Formats: sequence, C-alpha cells, structure tokens
Amino acid sequence: MAKTIYIIASIVVVLMLIIGGFFLFRQDGQQNSSTGASGKVQFGRGDCIPCACNGEDCSGCPERRYSPYNGDMLILKKSIVDSLTGSEDTTELISLGKRVSVEEGNYEISLDSGEYVVNLLRNSGTYSFSHNYAPYDDRLLTISEGDVTEKDFTFFECTSY
Repeated sequence: MAKTIYIIASIVVVLMLIIGGFFLFRQDGQQNSSTGASGKVQFGRGDCIPCACNGEDCSGCPERRYSPYNGDMLILKKSIVDSLTGSEDTTELISLGKRVSVEEGNYEISLDSGEYVVNLLRNSGTYSFSHNYAPYDDRLLTISEGDVTEKDFTFFECTSY
C-alpha cells in the first residue's frame, strides 16, 4: 500500500512539473516576459485633400472613419529605422523587426525594453516605409523593463490628395 501511495505521489509531482513548465514557456519556446506592449489599432481610408475651415466650422470637410484593423504590423527598433536608406527590400526589413498579428484591432507582443517604431504591413505583407499611414511620432513605442506598455495606434490611408 505504501509503495502505491509513493508511486501516485511521484506521478503527481512529475505532472505538476510538466504543467508548471508549460506555463513558464510560451508556444514559441521563449520564456514568458512581463515586458512588452498591447493595445488597439484603428485603420481608415479616404480623402486627404485639404479643406478650408471657416473658423470652427469644418462641416464641409470629409470625416475620417476608422474601424478595428485586421492584419500585421512590423515593429522595428528605432535605431534601425533611423538608419534606413530606403533601398531595403521588404524581406530584409521584416527580418530586422518583429511581426505581430492584429485581430479585431487588438495586438499584444513581448518586446525587450527600448524604443520602437510601429508600421503596418499591407497588401499581403508588403512593407512601405515611406507610406506608413501615420506621422512618425505617432508610431513611436517606448518599452520600459518589466512593464507592459498600453498604447493604441491610429493609421489612415489617403486615397487622394
């Protein structure tokens, strides 16, 4: 009887170690980290022709409409973005950054502390550095060690100027 209890207790301990290891490591094999970012991403398309407002009255100006983004973002270290020449191809840039899926406007990613620039990957993964749908400063993301930064992004694609 004592031997049976010992065997059962040993199995329970092994199972607890296996389950603990499962929660300690994510699916990609990297250790869980409490450093990263999460938030919402909104995307819109439309007219960007400047319109004249009469004081506070902008009733004739087109309203920008946004919806939750579905697709991928590319997150690059700011130091890499600052050194780009414009001749890099999409595959090279994607290999330098982290690709994150955005579903129903929500994203979550583990990142080391540092400064990053967020970009959209549009049209089946093509990347256009010169056309990122948002001002540079609005795409900056600063991560502090041990923190999960909550930051939302809004991108707008101009269909006419």
